[in-house]
Amino acid sequence: MIPAKEFLHFDHVYMNLPMDAVEFLDVFIGLFKHGNPEIWNENNLPMIHVYGFTMESDKEKAKEFFVSRIGKVFEDCGGFNES
Repeated sequence: MIPAKEFLHFDHVYMNLPMDAVEFLDVFIGLFKHGNPEIWNENNLPMIHVYGFTMESDKEKAKEFFVSRIGKVFEDCGGFNES
């Protein structure tokens, strides 16, 4: 028995691996490309929450560190912007 489509959808992914969650972000590239378009479409994808550690005490420098690190993961598929 296939579950109803409302049970096949999720809104959030929590990547609770603070040391290296960023290194696994590439698994999401194209993940929903072949998914059922009634369930997964460009307006209905999950939000990915990534946690991490940094030695930076300044909030802006910490943000730059993570944006740079995430950007390296996605540089081969069009990049990443922080918004």
